[in-house]
Amino acid sequence: MPVYLKCKVQGCDAELVNGMVVTSCMHILCNQCAITHGFGNEPPWSCPVCRKHLEEEEICNHQDWESSVQDAVQLMYGLSPTMIMEAASSAMAFWSQQLEIQMIPEKRPKCLELVLVGRPSTTVCYRHAENS
Repeated sequence: MPVYLKCKVQGCDAELVNGMVVTSCMHILCNQCAITHGFGNEPPWSCPVCRKHLEEEEICNHQDWESSVQDAVQLMYGLSPTMIMEAASSAMAFWSQQLEIQMIPEKRPKCLELVLVGRPSTTVCYRHAENS
């Protein structure tokens, strides 16, 4: 049985099977929540999880998994094996962090630091239900 990441918008928890939006603050949203929170309109936007101000270049929209995978593979053509492994390691770190947060939400910290290879560290913050 496949394991899917889930939308991080409070009260949604939709499994991200056919696409998602990833924000620069490292929150993931299902397509419906992205539309509900105005991501179909012109920027600026506000992250529905942490309320961070977002511009167009601060979101990554994965609507079609097959195309996204093909694009990622093409971007890696010609890279050294070390660079490919660093990219894969960063992607796995993101996946693991998101999965841990969704599986044990009561242990979820208010903020945590996510370090991705080749990028500056990012502080990821979550609004807890009692703080909403």
